[in-house]
Amino acid sequence: RPASTEGCNVQPCETYNWHTSDWQACSQPCSGGQKTREVVCRQQSDQAVVDDGQCSGTKPAMTEACNTATCVWQSSDWGECSLVCGGGQRTRLVQCKSGVDGSVVSSELCEAGGKPVVSESCNEPACSWQAGEWGGCSANCGGGSRDRSVLCHSADAVAVGSQFCSE
Repeated sequence: RPASTEGCNVQPCETYNWHTSDWQACSQPCSGGQKTREVVCRQQSDQAVVDDGQCSGTKPAMTEACNTATCVWQSSDWGECSLVCGGGQRTRLVQCKSGVDGSVVSSELCEAGGKPVVSESCNEPACSWQAGEWGGCSANCGGGSRDRSVLCHSADAVAVGSQFCSE
């Protein structure tokens, strides 16, 4: 009796899989960037790229949010005042930093209205002359003299150089 069935198309069925590339660098260092990657459907046998409809399952994401922590302003301590009295200036370093890793980033990534001041007035009160008590007279009669100390002081009563007081 002749065979009623016979095998056909005995080669293995072709399989298809999703292949993803590495993620590219994030588009922003902070405050919400996006990273991308390539996602393709490949034929298993020769790795040829084929139409996405050949792969089963959900296609992996091609984009993803990254570096979502906000950028923040960071200030150094204030420097020394330029004058001991009479209105000086002091400054500090203010930088925009990544909320992700603390690295310095473009100031455009931080909120402009929230930037701390970089300089300010300090030691506003003027220096003033302060005179001490008179000492004893150098003579009992006939025209002696007596002395006292006259020093230039800052507002917090610290003696400073006479160049800070007006004559």
